[in-house]
Amino acid sequence: MGNVTTNFNVSPYYDDYDEDKAFLRVLFRPGFAVQGRELTQLQTILQKQSSRLGDHLFKDGSKILGGEVTLDTEVYYLKLTSSDTASTFADGIISDTSVTVGAGTTRAQVVAAINAVGSDAPTLILKYLSGTGFSAGSTIYLEGSTSTTATVSSTTPTGNASIVSINRGIYFVNGFFVLCLPQTLVLEKYNNTPTYRIGLTTTEAIIDSTSDTTLLDPASGTTNANAQGATRFKITLTLAKKETTSADPVAANADSNFIELMRVASGTPTKYSKYPIYGEIEKMMARRTYDESGDYTIRPFPVEIVDHQGATGTTLASSDTTITGVLTDFENDFAVGDSIYVSSATSTFATISSITNATSMVVGSALGDGTSQTIFNRSRVSAALDPGKAYVKGYEYESISTEYVDVKKGRDVTTETTFPINPNFGNNLKVTNFNAGNSDETVFNPETISTTFDLHCVPLANIVSTNSNTYNSTKMGTTRIRQIDYSSGEFTNASTSNTAVLDAYIFDTQLSTLTCNVGSAYTSGSTTIDLEDGKSSSANGAYSGAKITLGSETREITSYGVDNISLEDAFGNGNIVIDSTDGISDEGSNITTETPAATINLAFSTSADTSNTTTHNFSNREITSGAISNAALRFANAPAMDVEV
Repeated sequence: MGNVTTNFNVSPYYDDYDEDKAFLRVLFRPGFAVQGRELTQLQTILQKQSSRLGDHLFKDGSKILGGEVTLDTEVYYLKLTSSDTASTFADGIISDTSVTVGAGTTRAQVVAAINAVGSDAPTLILKYLSGTGFSAGSTIYLEGSTSTTATVSSTTPTGNASIVSINRGIYFVNGFFVLCLPQTLVLEKYNNTPTYRIGLTTTEAIIDSTSDTTLLDPASGTTNANAQGATRFKITLTLAKKETTSADPVAANADSNFIELMRVASGTPTKYSKYPIYGEIEKMMARRTYDESGDYTIRPFPVEIVDHQGATGTTLASSDTTITGVLTDFENDFAVGDSIYVSSATSTFATISSITNATSMVVGSALGDGTSQTIFNRSRVSAALDPGKAYVKGYEYESISTEYVDVKKGRDVTTETTFPINPNFGNNLKVTNFNAGNSDETVFNPETISTTFDLHCVPLANIVSTNSNTYNSTKMGTTRIRQIDYSSGEFTNASTSNTAVLDAYIFDTQLSTLTCNVGSAYTSGSTTIDLEDGKSSSANGAYSGAKITLGSETREITSYGVDNISLEDAFGNGNIVIDSTDGISDEGSNITTETPAATINLAFSTSADTSNTTTHNFSNREITSGAISNAALRFANAPAMDVEV
């Protein structure tokens, strides 16, 4: 829709308005005859102005004011005998006792009256005011009348029915703001599980005084009294129901002259146009909403997996091995080999042999009882998306019923043997320069997690394994490896990784204290300490960031050169001498102090957040360099490695 279909550029109207000429006013002049087409075209020009504004604000078919739609599945039908006329009771109140208003025990409001159609008896659609129902063969009375009565049918006289109503309102249709009058429509006379698309049909008409005598000139007493005059253009909105006539959703919605307001499936609303549908102005509001808030949900859409809820459409009175569908989509809903059953026999199953098209397929054994059936697929389940509300790209989306999507059940089986499952969890190091040796015996085996590896505070190249004192001068603890995974980079060959980065997952990490000898006496106030030659690491920066303890005081090592430690601050509790009992300084002896103390310990702290230290608080730390090694496997991390221990 969008434009009226009635052609006004015909006799006798001759409305040849051309929008491209951009006329905005009709200017009448004295001494010139007024043309009928000018008066008609004047209305068209004005109508164009209002319709353009309407198109900016609203989409065609939008509700403007009122016009609420109500579905009612709690009404009842009452069949009358074939000799009765249902329409005589239209909009009245019926009673089981007399025509006296309010006298009856059972009373009901007539919301619709349907005369006999074919084999269907005259039927009233009721809303009970009191009582529980009218008996078969009883007499009903129209309250307030003189003697209007009818007899209730003796065959299935009453039961459930369903109706839909619309209130008085205004809708934007074809550029006009059109009045919709209150209406009630019977969806199903004899059940309350209707499945329809409900909306308004639009009908254009030109009305003259023949069909509406109020158009005659009412100027009585004049020569023109009761004379014919101008005709009228009218758009009528009528409440209507439509079946879904195609499995294709586009074709199913492609109705001309129909505004869909509600969709009902088995008596439950699944779609409802509750609010006005805005046009260009909504695009602007959506853009602003998305810019400031993005996509979000107001009420989430919970998802659960349930038994298959039935395929699209129904069967066509099937009872044999060939199943014919109505509005079905067999090619997408089923596959050859699927096990199915129908709603009339939920424990009788058949396997699909072939699928001809969207509405025909063959099964291995007969299904159905000859009535219309819903087909269920035992090879699938349904994912249920419950109602919710969200804003997507700034536009409001709200669902009012559960929607289902078919999901294939997991029935394929693949068998794998000796398939590794990496336990990549827990503390890990990113390492490089990995060397696993060149034989199967030295390749890392994740099953041998009992192997202990040494942790060093220097890169692999600076570990001296030929001298136990020097080796231990950089060993700061031990750990075990649970798993090694590839992270990034390239391998030089199968056993050596020079640039590739691996993830080493470690556990059972034990940190220890490094102890070494001083090389010369320490004087209180100094910020440097000399260590004994050959018994400490020769790698610059090996101990940087570690803690050194003298008596009860602890200081951080800010830098380390060969055999020389620089402190963040001097110790203040005494001088370091050798063999304090005689006051003679002997190089190479263990460090003691003039106050009671033990040795100086280079302790790799469990809490320091500095380079060359490790922690046990499961947070990311950065180590300048370090190494993990044992007799067979060696790998060292690259500088600035991320460590989590």
